Amino acid sequence: MRITVFLLLCSVAFAKEKPTVTITVEDSHVRKQSVPVYLPGRNRELDTNCTTSDGQTNCATTNATRNVLHIDLHAIMPDGSRALLWCEVNLRYCTDLEPGKYQAELDRGTAWVYVTTFTESPKYANNGTLLPRKTRVERVKYKILVASSPP
Repeated sequence: MRITVFLLLCSVAFAKEKPTVTITVEDSHVRKQSVPVYLPGRNRELDTNCTTSDGQTNCATTNATRNVLHIDLHAIMPDGSRALLWCEVNLRYCTDLEPGKYQAELDRGTAWVYVTTFTESPKYANNGTLLPRKTRVERVKYKILVASSPP
């Protein structure tokens, strides 16, 4: 038990904290992409769509697809270079950000962006005024896909 506590304290004491930098998000776009559904070791999923015209039915069978949402952020990095930050909604939590300045940690092709989110729905007092909401700060992971050199 004592050894475990000692090792835990040592790992906390020597944990490397990444420096926080400021990035500027210029805009964000949500893209939708249809990709085929295929799981290794299983039969392919198929979609069959039929249309009827003039009493004749025509059916077409295609591979099943699912929609994948991507978020692209155009950002200016601390050194003045422009970068495309990317996140896939189906893989992890990510969000499209409003233009503005954000704190982030940069680590080998990844930007961990600090985002403040509301933890509850808006609530109103009896007189109709909006009550303060609880917030929390989350780190959102984006991959840095393209970076251009500063102007």
